[in-house]
Amino acid sequence: MERLIEFERRNLEASGATRAEVFSKIRKLSEFYALFLEQRRLPGAIVGERPDLASVWNDAPGHQYGRSAQFLHQLQAIDPGSAWAAVKVPTLVLWGDADIVMHRADHERLANIVNSNGAGLAQFHVIAGADHGLVVRRPEGGPAFAARAVDLTLEFLRRL
Repeated sequence: MERLIEFERRNLEASGATRAEVFSKIRKLSEFYALFLEQRRLPGAIVGERPDLASVWNDAPGHQYGRSAQFLHQLQAIDPGSAWAAVKVPTLVLWGDADIVMHRADHERLANIVNSNGAGLAQFHVIAGADHGLVVRRPEGGPAFAARAVDLTLEFLRRL
């Protein structure tokens, strides 16, 4: 829930929305996500009961962001901090600097959590020009998996 609200805030601010518009939409999103994710309700049912929240939802009755409510309910139930805190094996963390879904700080935090279990367990690398899927644009314009990500992964595996 926290991540989705942060994502929305970042997009609103980048769109040029005023502070008042950002505040208003984030307040509605917080209410919507508390009902949707914490209470595990379906978006369509929420909006049916709370038409004032309709402006923050624009998907099918059982979906948000093209993902099923069930998937997002399951994701909300995960405690990723505890899971990552249990990792005590070498970990490669890659982040593309063109990623609009996750922040660099999220990846750095993950590496720091793993490294708190053992110095040097996690390596963090930035892949220039890569998006969330570690895809870059070729000079001719087409997409390609970032060669740097492949190189770093092979190097990491060789050291294991």
